[in-house]
Amino acid sequence: MSSINPDAIHIYKDELQEYDILKDIITTYKQEDAFYVLDLGIIMKKHQDWIEKMPRIVPYYDLMLYGFSFHVGSPCKEFDAYIRGIEVCKELITFAKSIRCEDIKLIDIGGGFPGESEYQIDELSYIINDAIKEIDPTIEIISEPGRYYVTAAFTLAGYLHSKRTVSNGNSLKQMYYVNCGVYSGFIEELLNLNSRQPISLFKVNLLQPVSNKEYLSTIWGPTCDSCDCIVKDVLLPEFYIGDWLVWKDMGAYTTSRVCEFNGFLPPIVHSFIRKSQWKDFCAITRCDINN
Repeated sequence: MSSINPDAIHIYKDELQEYDILKDIITTYKQEDAFYVLDLGIIMKKHQDWIEKMPRIVPYYDLMLYGFSFHVGSPCKEFDAYIRGIEVCKELITFAKSIRCEDIKLIDIGGGFPGESEYQIDELSYIINDAIKEIDPTIEIISEPGRYYVTAAFTLAGYLHSKRTVSNGNSLKQMYYVNCGVYSGFIEELLNLNSRQPISLFKVNLLQPVSNKEYLSTIWGPTCDSCDCIVKDVLLPEFYIGDWLVWKDMGAYTTSRVCEFNGFLPPIVHSFIRKSQWKDFCAITRCDINN
């Protein structure tokens, strides 16, 4: 259970004889911190109020304080945020012991770990392992590494069906229109959490002339929403109608946040696997490689 409302405990206590509490904390006050989308200051104050009331709540309702959890936001671009969260957990463990809640069993350090194909997790692993080394080894420490596992597993391809060239003083600005947008996989662009630039499948395969010249470019999605913009005013090589534009690292919070706004269907997912990996999989599972 994760709760900031002491009154809600009445409900849990009525329904269950015994309920473990997993205390949820937040690691920052500042809206401008890069890894937060919304101002969580009010929620932070509620959590502080919860902590102040904990000495009365836990013994009165005969509840077990099971552990603590925090989440630094996803994606997290500031690794020190994990250190701050872990340090707060250490303080809360000390506080819990002072109110006779000594049987802490769990700390959940949340997720937000980057998972881009070029990313190496070694640096973040060292930071986290160094921060937790003073915690009682009997306390289990878990995380939520979904983004890390799935980000690089998906690549999205969009069809460029329309194009408009606009004169911008002494230069040209390119407007591209594709069949995917913020409602079909690019929700993080809408929330300013990500800014992914595409490559042309045809240029990669040398089916079009390669030029180093770049233009100020904007790529629009298919809906009527003026916010359906994938990239805005970035330098890109020239693309052409009929191009397939490819975005890598599209596995996290993409298909799970798709909707059919304006009647556009979700993207079709095609599964691919290297032949060598398929052979290994079939050998392990004892499946027929040809089926």
